[in-house]
Amino acid sequence: MMRMRLAVPLVAAVFSLSFACSVARADEAGKEAAAHFKRAVTLYGEADYHAALIEFKRAYDLSPTAQVLYDIGQTYYQLQDYANALPAFEKYLASAPTSAPHRKDAETTLDTLRSRVGSLNLLVEPTGSEIFVDDELVGTAPLARPRVVSIGRRKISVTHTGHVAATKIVEVAGGDKINVDIALDEIPVAAAPAPAVVPVAPAAAPPLEDKSGPRPLTIGAWVATALLAAGWATTGFLALSASSDLKTARDRFGETRADLDSKASSVTNLALISDVLGVLTLVAGAASIGITLTSPHKGSESGPHVMLSPAGAGLLVHGSF
Repeated sequence: MMRMRLAVPLVAAVFSLSFACSVARADEAGKEAAAHFKRAVTLYGEADYHAALIEFKRAYDLSPTAQVLYDIGQTYYQLQDYANALPAFEKYLASAPTSAPHRKDAETTLDTLRSRVGSLNLLVEPTGSEIFVDDELVGTAPLARPRVVSIGRRKISVTHTGHVAATKIVEVAGGDKINVDIALDEIPVAAAPAPAVVPVAPAAAPPLEDKSGPRPLTIGAWVATALLAAGWATTGFLALSASSDLKTARDRFGETRADLDSKASSVTNLALISDVLGVLTLVAGAASIGITLTSPHKGSESGPHVMLSPAGAGLLVHGSF
């Protein structure tokens, strides 16, 4: 039986002559269809059924004829894809004339195919799920009718956004009508983490309104103090860094005496500048306090009030002036 079916496309090769003749005077699409058909017959004869099926289908798309449907059905049969061979032969018999040379063979093959298929009634939830049979998408739930499949082990896969995919293996015998129920579970939503509690410092009391406004001399004194303090901190940091570099250089092999002397000089100069700025910062700070205490303040009835509190390496002056 199989050997006889292998020979069919060889007969179809002769039959393809009429197909080629029927499109010889056709447009470019018909000529292209004849080329695909001829290539399909060659591939079928070489038992490359997958490639032959593609070529037969392309020829049928370009020039739909009953004889190509017959060859498509035969190719599906060789691939043991009985479920797809069945409608191809049914369509061939519906469109081929009663005098078609392959009609009787198609009727016999159709009886064989009907004993080699079953049907699956795929009952899938939720609605809209994509349904795959042997990794081929067959539609979305709910399907309008049962799915005809070839006998054997069939894999049913179902997917849906937001749900866990599911797969079932079903063994189908000839003539079986099987209900397959698949309900997908929703993917659990992870609990949102509790918002972090960030401690908020109490808001500082708004400063008393100073209707008289700050005196330029007081502002200038404190600005000068701040600038001197910044210079003091900067040169102090640079002096410490240079001192560390000098220590490292003394411990490192290959440093010249000139380099060591240069680094030592930098340390000395930076330390001297830092000391000078420190003294000036203290003097400017004292002067600023004195100017602030002696400046009149019209917005305060109780007179100036000054508080000193330690802040890091210095003093924090606050109050009303």
